[in-house]
Amino acid sequence: MRARSIHARSPAVPLARAFPCLPRERSSAASPSRALGASTRARRIARASSCRADPFARGVPSGSRIFGHSDDLRRTPRSRDGVEDVRSMARTAARVLASPTPSPRRARAPRGATRAAMSSPTSYVPRGPIERARVAVTGANRGIGLELCKALLARENVVEAGCRRASDALRALERSSDGRLIVSEGVDVGDDAAIDAWARAMTTRGRRLDVVVNNAGVVGTNGYDAWDLETTTAEEMMHVFKINCVGPTLVVRALLRHGLIGADANAPSLVGNVTSKVGSVEDNGSGRGYSYRASKSALNIVTKSMSIDLASRGVHFALLHPGWVKTDMTESRGLIDAEESARGLIRVLQGEFGDCERFWFDYKGDKIPW
Repeated sequence: MRARSIHARSPAVPLARAFPCLPRERSSAASPSRALGASTRARRIARASSCRADPFARGVPSGSRIFGHSDDLRRTPRSRDGVEDVRSMARTAARVLASPTPSPRRARAPRGATRAAMSSPTSYVPRGPIERARVAVTGANRGIGLELCKALLARENVVEAGCRRASDALRALERSSDGRLIVSEGVDVGDDAAIDAWARAMTTRGRRLDVVVNNAGVVGTNGYDAWDLETTTAEEMMHVFKINCVGPTLVVRALLRHGLIGADANAPSLVGNVTSKVGSVEDNGSGRGYSYRASKSALNIVTKSMSIDLASRGVHFALLHPGWVKTDMTESRGLIDAEESARGLIRVLQGEFGDCERFWFDYKGDKIPW
């Protein structure tokens, strides 16, 4: 369209070239137009007022914007003989060409205003009530993760539930959530690419995350079969370490890279890493559990380091001990059910037992030694 070619010209281009239909200025000594009759001059002015410079008036809907400007060109005052119309249009065109207007491509808002929404401030404050916030939970298909989703939905939060394969119970919860539970399958915390894909997908669905609960974990490759020293293998230790320690670390890294946390220190987030009391060195009075204990101890120190490194970016951290819970992972050997554990963990994150960033609490609010 002519409009684009006009805008592309430099402001230094003479108006006669930018608008070839406008009457050209000449010196009075050399201008033959003064010798023309009044009727000829009138015809030229009439042609100029309706020629190619007028697509601004003919082809643009009322109220639309051109090159980022309002439709000033449509409102040019017109006089009876058309002379003031052409001159005023020329002056307006000069202002358009000279103004430092950004290109239409640069002026567009981000797709779906997603990034603006992610960086917008929310009412959530770490260690405050987790209500009407956006929360991500890993290992959400069953056990503690599923109960966390239920409890968080009851508080009117939007929950991003990540899991390797959704259970029937999680899908039923999704259908009854009025769209506030978003289930993502294929989220394997042992797979770096899967973690990154989940983080990338979450950036398309709204603002940043307020709370993250790294809940996914394993006892061993086959439950408690390798709990003793005699049955512990290198493969067993590496597998458990990868899921329980490396996984949460890579989740935090991916969320940072995609701006879901840490993008604005004035819009803080809280990351809760589900560890275990068996990772406490001081509390270990029974031995065994080499792979699991080591992985949880490692997660504790990784969480401590991240809390230092990301403090300036507004990312806060808490360690969570869920208790010995009756779940499939523990082969139902626990002392409490998953619902009680989930309620307690949310209370820890809300700071109801004290400063969860300085102290390590279990689901009952009891302090755990390092």
